Amino acid sequence: MKCNGTKANEMPDGCIVVVNSKITFSDYEDDEAVFKKMETLRRIENGVEVVGTTLEIFEYLSSVDEIRNPDGPAIVFRNNQLLKRITMTQLKSLSGKEEDVLFDKDNFPIEAFENSGALEDMLALEAASRSAHGEREECSDEFIKIIPIPAPGYGWLLYTLIALCAIMTPFVGYQTYRFFRSKQKSKVSYFSIFQKAFLSINSNDAIENEKKKKKKKQLGMKEKKKHLLCPFV
Repeated sequence: MKCNGTKANEMPDGCIVVVNSKITFSDYEDDEAVFKKMETLRRIENGVEVVGTTLEIFEYLSSVDEIRNPDGPAIVFRNNQLLKRITMTQLKSLSGKEEDVLFDKDNFPIEAFENSGALEDMLALEAASRSAHGEREECSDEFIKIIPIPAPGYGWLLYTLIALCAIMTPFVGYQTYRFFRSKQKSKVSYFSIFQKAFLSINSNDAIENEKKKKKKKQLGMKEKKKHLLCPFV
């Protein structure tokens, strides 16, 4: 049985394939009735949206084995602030137009980063995505898009940092100037010390060379004198 997509609680009983439009999920007072409507579903051809729920576990589509959408993401999770798990145990194929899954200001990506169970759910979605697209890199850009939740209450911190930066910049500049001036003076003093040491070494070398020359000359004269006195030695 085929039926048009609509709000999940308004779907007809016994539907197997959803066509023409997406199914949307929100919070329901009678979620058992929604589970009953979804239990026969096998294929969804125009996508799914889960918007603004207080669910911790999304498991309405546990019997579905294929979700696709030629006009957008196959599944959109938007602004579900408590969502921790996504259970689609039968899902084998997941295919959207640009990305297969969109998380828009949703809690689940944060949970997948921190919780091994949520990470397993994410990897199951990724496996279904790769299955639908054949040969493709793991966790490619076509699989997922995440629009992060804006960090609340940090505007004051930004303004504080800007003000602090404005105050500190002149001080840091002055300290930097002093630092390089002191370095320059140190370089000059170091150069003077090295220059004096170098001149001292050269002077000592010259004195030693002069002493060696005199000693050699004296030895030469002694040998010459000895030879004159003992020509057969």
